[in-house]
Amino acid sequence: MEEVIPEDFGWLVLCQRKPYMLGVACASYTDYENTEEEDPAPKGEDVTWCCMVFVEIPFFKRLFGKFDTSEGKNKIDKELCELLSSEPRIKLVDPL
Repeated sequence: MEEVIPEDFGWLVLCQRKPYMLGVACASYTDYENTEEEDPAPKGEDVTWCCMVFVEIPFFKRLFGKFDTSEGKNKIDKELCELLSSEPRIKLVDPL
């Protein structure tokens, strides 16, 4: 792990910087269809988090070469699923 960065959407766990950026974005999710504006914000265990693996190739590198990011992305995706599945308090759901 390179760094954990607070973002406006949640957290960014940066796993590698070179030859391309690879990490996990973690964002809280609100079901606006089933909540009212006056409802209090969820707290603690009631917060739903979405985690997604991301790959970012700098623009200038995309211009001059082709990067196969599938190996790195698949590795992080597998490790993320194993980690989240190993915690009994985490309930995995299908993507929206």
